[in-house]
Amino acid sequence: MTQIMSKHIIREQRRIENKRRMVLLVFAIACLVGLVLDVMTGPSMLPVRDVIEALLRLSARIPLSMICVCLLL
Repeated sequence: MTQIMSKHIIREQRRIENKRRMVLLVFAIACLVGLVLDVMTGPSMLPVRDVIEALLRLSARIPLSMICVCLLL
């Protein structure tokens, strides 16, 4: 009986941990989307592609949009 209860408790704990991870993942994604939207809709009015490229530093050159994004952060 104790072994059955232990398995049930462990299963329930794993379920709670997975739920917590999902909440954290959704929160992190929301923060990233908010950051991109904040920079995009700010005074610079940059396109989404330029903001994402500047944040991820995808291009080798330093475009004006990257300077704007870095100054806003």
